[in-house]
Amino acid sequence: MSRNAELAKIHMGKKQLGLDDETYRVMLSDMFGVTSAAKLNFKQRYRLMRHMEERGAVFASKSQPTAKPTEDFYVIPDDAPHVQQKRYILALWKQLGWKMSGIDTRMKKQFGVESFIWLKDQAALQTITKDLVNRCHARGIDTD
Repeated sequence: MSRNAELAKIHMGKKQLGLDDETYRVMLSDMFGVTSAAKLNFKQRYRLMRHMEERGAVFASKSQPTAKPTEDFYVIPDDAPHVQQKRYILALWKQLGWKMSGIDTRMKKQFGVESFIWLKDQAALQTITKDLVNRCHARGIDTD
């Protein structure tokens, strides 16, 4: 999800929770020491969205499927944990010819994490990297 999409969700949550500007800015200040969501990094935006969900904001209807991206592309923000390793994993995934939409499914089944971006466990990242490198080598795909 892009930074702008996350900020849009945050503002949608603000509206759903009925927060006026002053209350919203106090909440941001208490949680992160800033008065604008635009100053938050990837992890902080995620934490804020989860905080809003815990208080009743609904960002996606459970009964309606969310829209699938039209491109087979996965963005790893520069400030995400283990960004270089995650980008390498995505490159291997793509070399194998697999759709990017499948990586979240695998992360959930194998590691219990809803999204590849949220995977922080170094051992899990090494496991998936090793598996993908082995699969590439088995198909004669260069991984360097």
